[in-house]
Amino acid sequence: MSRFWCLLFALVPVELLAQLPDQFSDQVLSTAFDFPVGITFDAAGRGYVWEKGGKVWIVDEDGGKADQPLVDISEEVGHWRDHGMLGFALDPDFIENGYLYLLYAVDHHYLFEYGTSDYHPDTTDILAPSIGRITRYTADPATDRQTLLPDSRHIVLGEGPGTSFLFVHESHGVGALVFAKDGSLLVSCGDGNSFEGPDSGGDEWNNYIDAAYADGLLTPEEDIGQFKSQSLLSHNGKILRIDAATGAGLASNPFYDPAAPRSARSRTWALGFRNPYRFTVRPGTGSHDPAQGDPGALYIGDVGEGSWEELNVAVTGGQNFGWPLNEGYHDAYHYARLVPPANPLAPNPLHAQHDCEQAFFTYRDVYHRAAGPDQVSYPNPCDPAQQIPTSVTRFVETWPVLAWSNHTTNPPARTEVGRLRPDGTRERYQTDDPAAFVQTDMFSGNASMGGLFYTGGNFPAAYEGKYFHVDYRGWIRVFTFNDAQELVDVAPFHTGTGDIFHLAQHPLSGKLYYLNLQGRLHRIEYGGNPPPVIVAVADTTYGAPPLSVQFDASASYAPLGHPLTFAWDFGNGQTSNAPAPAVRFTGDGSPRRIDVQLTVTDTTQTSAQQTLPIYLNNTPPEITFTSATAGDRYPTDRTTVLRLAAEAVDAEHAAADLRYTWTAYIHHKDHFHREPADTARQTHFLVSPLGCGDEAFWYRISLQVTDPLGLSATREFELYPNCDDPLTAVGPLMATLEATGRPLLDWTYQGGPTGTEMTVQRSTDQLRWEVLNTQRSTAASAYAYTDAAAPVGRLYYRVKLRAPDGRYDYTNIVELQYPRRPEMLLFPNPATNAVNVYLARPAAPTARLELFDAAGRAQLLRELSVPIDQPFEQQIAVAHLPPGVYGYRLQCGAALQTGLLVIAGR
Repeated sequence: MSRFWCLLFALVPVELLAQLPDQFSDQVLSTAFDFPVGITFDAAGRGYVWEKGGKVWIVDEDGGKADQPLVDISEEVGHWRDHGMLGFALDPDFIENGYLYLLYAVDHHYLFEYGTSDYHPDTTDILAPSIGRITRYTADPATDRQTLLPDSRHIVLGEGPGTSFLFVHESHGVGALVFAKDGSLLVSCGDGNSFEGPDSGGDEWNNYIDAAYADGLLTPEEDIGQFKSQSLLSHNGKILRIDAATGAGLASNPFYDPAAPRSARSRTWALGFRNPYRFTVRPGTGSHDPAQGDPGALYIGDVGEGSWEELNVAVTGGQNFGWPLNEGYHDAYHYARLVPPANPLAPNPLHAQHDCEQAFFTYRDVYHRAAGPDQVSYPNPCDPAQQIPTSVTRFVETWPVLAWSNHTTNPPARTEVGRLRPDGTRERYQTDDPAAFVQTDMFSGNASMGGLFYTGGNFPAAYEGKYFHVDYRGWIRVFTFNDAQELVDVAPFHTGTGDIFHLAQHPLSGKLYYLNLQGRLHRIEYGGNPPPVIVAVADTTYGAPPLSVQFDASASYAPLGHPLTFAWDFGNGQTSNAPAPAVRFTGDGSPRRIDVQLTVTDTTQTSAQQTLPIYLNNTPPEITFTSATAGDRYPTDRTTVLRLAAEAVDAEHAAADLRYTWTAYIHHKDHFHREPADTARQTHFLVSPLGCGDEAFWYRISLQVTDPLGLSATREFELYPNCDDPLTAVGPLMATLEATGRPLLDWTYQGGPTGTEMTVQRSTDQLRWEVLNTQRSTAASAYAYTDAAAPVGRLYYRVKLRAPDGRYDYTNIVELQYPRRPEMLLFPNPATNAVNVYLARPAAPTARLELFDAAGRAQLLRELSVPIDQPFEQQIAVAHLPPGVYGYRLQCGAALQTGLLVIAGR
């Protein structure tokens, strides 16, 4: 295959290879958003796209984006790994009241430091525990609801620790916000725990358990891993039903406790979910009266662990869908032999007996997986002849209405249905079985993303009232349900949508909109005449003039099959109407960009346009990675900070004029999770110790460097887990100040692979590292390095070791104050709002700080309790003092320091 046709095939969007029923079309509307995760519409048809990072944009029906976001809470949102602002909803009376609701993970730094002197708006804590939050804002009627009313922020749920969802890993966080007919607000959230293994508590699977305890976020009752999905003491793994104004659970909820209306049990509507990322309420179901406890039939997509994806239907409160005890219609593979934790809400009345040591029933004891309700049994594990009493909350599992296999980890493709027989037993079939009550082709998926009921009127009548479901693997299928919420039929609708994860319906036009991981906003419509789809390529895009370029747009097409005409404007006075013209560009010796405009028109005079840039006397930057090598293998015993750096050279432009964009991807089986882009020239990436288990994980790091004219180059490398022996031959890194006062580092390396590269790195924050020196191991065992150019301040050092086979690891991190602080210090000087008192090794239990004005009058006196022989530092407020020069006296025991302190104006 020639280079030209390879390029042509590579640039054809996956969507163009998709199949839709006749007269349907799929159009890309926009790529202008930064990690969009959802779109919805108000009753007037105005669209709202929300981004994972914390912004909401108003959009028109064609995807046009407003100049400024309606909402921007980026500072508050924990936007890392799979966390972020994932849920958004408009109040049912939004046109009248302007209420809008946001569901997101709270940034750890914001959660604990906001409102204190330690808070920094540009700081984000990642790989740290946190909580989910729902806030309500009010759009201003004076601006046609295009801005927010100042001070309208109201926290509905998640005021602080213990009030909301808890996240102790990097995924399975918040999900969706949906209003029911009765005005209640329905909320979904995942189990919030590790996906790396069967987690029943503790930090075995790289959870942030110790940090969560230290932060006061976690109690022993919630330290039960993914079994939080079964616990009524936890908000995780649930669908909640709350009052949208107060955040309290509704009295008609199944486990409501009037003494604790804001507790997890009072808010819970359904439970036993792994990651119910998206769900919807079936139109025409439910009551208008919240006191009746009937919000309607909830259709819930629950993302599976790796065996089965599920579509669940919750028709009454209190249904339990089984995670992590079962997945699909089967026992959950990794949990089948795991002893579940005890349920503190289920005391065992036989415990007082001499031979019964089980004080509480486990979550499996109170969960029935057998046949139908006539055969339900809950034997007491201490005496199987006795039943667990009805005073204990017990559950009968609810089966999904359909389950399909994960196409990577559970092949071959299988689709299963199950239901309760009239005799009380259950039946389960694969859908290609002639005995199955639902007949459909077998299919597989990747992650069940939920869907919607079509009520738009734009599609043919056969689709009206049908349920459209989305799977992240790239398909939409149409499900038919009867009035009893029973599945009747499944049919394909759309394939090749890319990594689709959200589907919405326009309330006026009836068209469908969806988003995928590539950040593309699509529209699906029936009939009409959608514009042509342009597929245009050039065999080369840059070079010295005269530059001959072969263009080809012959793969372009009209979705409804109309013939096309082509109009090329080559930006140099030349034009063409050929589908594949050849053009010769001339010019002088200066770098230049020419934008070639292509207009494609069908016979109904519907057009589409595309711009193809051509660069004369310009070449793309050349990228060389300097901080990692393709195929490197990362440590799997702890999280590590990988330095990201590269050298980019451009023949026509200065290095300072090049723009960098780093993007990291976490690959999991056959899909990936994209991290937010980073435009720093040198940055870092936190490498979680994923891999070496039953499921495949690895990382891909991509760097795009763009010159001022827009010509870019992209290079990538991949990192894999080190599943062999770790590098253990290194001794501890030591840091001292040598006689000259400069930092001296020394370490040992003995018995490891000869030729191991040892890179000395320095940081001021333990995140951004710079390389100081590189050595290679030899027969010697002792190594050292003097940092002759150390900056003043608190410094951190480490040595990165990379063996010839790609394994790499780091020494311990050492901290050093350079130059060494004096025994007593008052800083900063000048000061504004506060000063810090520092004592290196106090010899007495009390220190005293006095400030005097120019006349010698005492203006401040502070007695400080200090730990003897321990470093001490405390901040003292001075904002109340007028600007000026003050004398100070700092004394601790016999140690005394005096001097002048400048308090600057603010």
